[in-house]
Amino acid sequence: MRLSGHACGRCSSPKHLFQRPSIHVAVVSVVALAAGVLVLNAIATDITEIATDQSDAG
Repeated sequence: MRLSGHACGRCSSPKHLFQRPSIHVAVVSVVALAAGVLVLNAIATDITEIATDQSDAG
């Protein structure tokens, strides 16, 4: 079976959904986006905590 395309290269039958490369790209994109959001949220939380600690000390 070919890696690209939506049909089998031998018999031309449609590939299953998870055998299509476009689905793999979509899944990787969603996971990367979710990881980025979590990292940015953690950074924003740390910055907020540092700012409140400095305002309490000063």
